[in-house]
Amino acid sequence: MKGDETTPRDLNAPETHGRAPGDFIVYRFSGSFRKAPLTLSERVIAKKGTLLTIDLSADNDGKKTELRLTVDDAGGKNEVVRVARLVGGVEKAATIESYEKLMATTVLAADENEALLGKEEITLDLGGAPLPCRKTSYRVRVGKKQATLRTLESEGFAWGDVGGEITSSAGKTLYRAEILELGHTDLAKGSAVADATR
Repeated sequence: MKGDETTPRDLNAPETHGRAPGDFIVYRFSGSFRKAPLTLSERVIAKKGTLLTIDLSADNDGKKTELRLTVDDAGGKNEVVRVARLVGGVEKAATIESYEKLMATTVLAADENEALLGKEEITLDLGGAPLPCRKTSYRVRVGKKQATLRTLESEGFAWGDVGGEITSSAGKTLYRAEILELGHTDLAKGSAVADATR
């Protein structure tokens, strides 16, 4: 069947949404929901079929956690299927739950979504490259506080979420997720992240 012949190539085209070995992103999570900002970096170090190997490093006020993730990106699902801890560059046993626990510290969930306030199309400048995004605003409640939640999404953005913010009615930032750096480094040359931001 023709479909059988084209399936491998069809899967290869969207499998990593443009992510390739050497691609990286650095996020910062801050706001009053944390004692100190957390910086999270992810770098693709290998690709085999639809599987990506991604090294993740989290810096929580000087306390570092390093994980190696195997991510199945078939069809853009971005599903973590294996996790290992990195200790001095050596893989040690870890669980997907340990990864999920770490990622839970980067999120502040609203207790109630009260209303959609609006949507607008904007363009972000990420390392000199324009990224079209949709900003959506909601009126939410976090505990007893009324607040505004703003999310940033971009269709087909390789890394998933672009960012978000929750601000109280008094103007206090309860939560902020933002991209600090985005780019590519040549893994063979071991280029510094800061030198390769695009």
